[in-house]
Amino acid sequence: MIKPEYGKVYGTERVPYEVKLSAESAITTEEDVKKPISLSATAFIFGTENKETTTIAKIKVAFCFIYLAEEGFRKADLTTELTAEIPFRDAQVKVCAEDARAVSSAEGYVAKCAVRVTAEGIRKTEDNALTGGDNLKIRETNVEFDSPSGITYDTFVITDEFELGYGIKEVLCYGATACLKNVTSGVSCIIFEGEVNLLLKTLPFSDNNDILKERRTIPFRFELENSGSLPDMRAKGDCEPLRVSFKVFTDEGKGKSTVNAEITLAFSGESIETTTMNLADDVYSVSSEIDVSRSEIPVLLFAGQGSASENLSGAASGEIPEGGKIVSSFGEKITVLGTTKNHNGVTVTGLIRADVVFRNSDNGTSSVNAEMPFSIDITGEGEITGIKLDLTDFDASERNGSIYFTCTVKAVYKSFIVKKVTVIDSVNETGIRKAEESAISVYVPAKGDTLWDISKQLRVGEEEILKCNEGLEFPLRGDERIVIYRQKI
Repeated sequence: MIKPEYGKVYGTERVPYEVKLSAESAITTEEDVKKPISLSATAFIFGTENKETTTIAKIKVAFCFIYLAEEGFRKADLTTELTAEIPFRDAQVKVCAEDARAVSSAEGYVAKCAVRVTAEGIRKTEDNALTGGDNLKIRETNVEFDSPSGITYDTFVITDEFELGYGIKEVLCYGATACLKNVTSGVSCIIFEGEVNLLLKTLPFSDNNDILKERRTIPFRFELENSGSLPDMRAKGDCEPLRVSFKVFTDEGKGKSTVNAEITLAFSGESIETTTMNLADDVYSVSSEIDVSRSEIPVLLFAGQGSASENLSGAASGEIPEGGKIVSSFGEKITVLGTTKNHNGVTVTGLIRADVVFRNSDNGTSSVNAEMPFSIDITGEGEITGIKLDLTDFDASERNGSIYFTCTVKAVYKSFIVKKVTVIDSVNETGIRKAEESAISVYVPAKGDTLWDISKQLRVGEEEILKCNEGLEFPLRGDERIVIYRQKI
């Protein structure tokens, strides 16, 4: 009689989710709007809540409206909030504002945009898997599984103070991107290393209404508490700017300004340990007839987290006004249109957009929405997912009568090994095997047969094969003769 023994195995697979939401807010300005110049939108998550089967993401959308007033360029900042419900718990949620536009209304202007919400969850399955048992011959295989520590969250504030050699009348717009360069597991923590790329568009004290651009790169290192983390584990995580604030001190007498910047970063991460489990991948019984049932479980293994950077340039769509000279640009945005697999990873295609501002031949001002297609390759092992692209070092210029973009695209991504593992989930006895009547059996193997193949075919133990057939070399050539001697009393 057989007595199979089973263990629990847990399969995992990625569950992607995507939805588009609409956001809008009435635009209130301090001065009359002579001409709208640009509207940009940034979306970020300021809170999440795990329900029993869902994740609630609280989203804030910040609009920046640049317009011409009687005295020159002015801005209006406004915000609105949204809520997204993700249909699984502990979801990794990302948001991105797209298609921002200012729409005229009876009361003035309304800021509108779409918010793309993407999320990724892990679906877990549970199954029995044969691990041993009485009166069973089992062939084992080692199967790797990921054991995550659990996701933790925290925020961290970085500051930067710098001096500019001119007086600032107003900060027209600003933006911050966070690029992770390294995520590692430590003792009860996850270590994040990266940099914040800060961009300011400023209006100096001058008569010609110039717009100046200031860039800062601020490195950071942050240890996120995670009780299950150890240095020999792997780690994955995300980092997003949550809030950006400025204090500007201008000394008009010296013609200088001091800027104090404060950026709040939101971190999430977990450590992952790979464990090995011995499972049966084949079985037979010497004494019993058995029925074997198999099932397939999905296994997801974290392969690593990487970053990449690529410089891009090219002509952009959009007509240059006659006699127009580029003054500045606003609302720079990168939009992903598609991702396709290639032999080394994936190719990401999309558009880089910006509102390019011109000073015309009659000294008037106009803006043109221009866009440049792009394509970048991301190299990684397995299935690449969670791609986050940030746009830095953007410039718009005029070349050969066309609008020309130069910029740097920085990517952060994760990669996974996705595979299916076949396990034996049930072994049932169907009868007692009839004993062989002959004292000697001769078996002609096939080329490539292993010791296990022969033992299973003949229903004898491997040690019995080796005892009666000294000098066998596996895998077999196919011209051997396997002899089995059964002692008869």
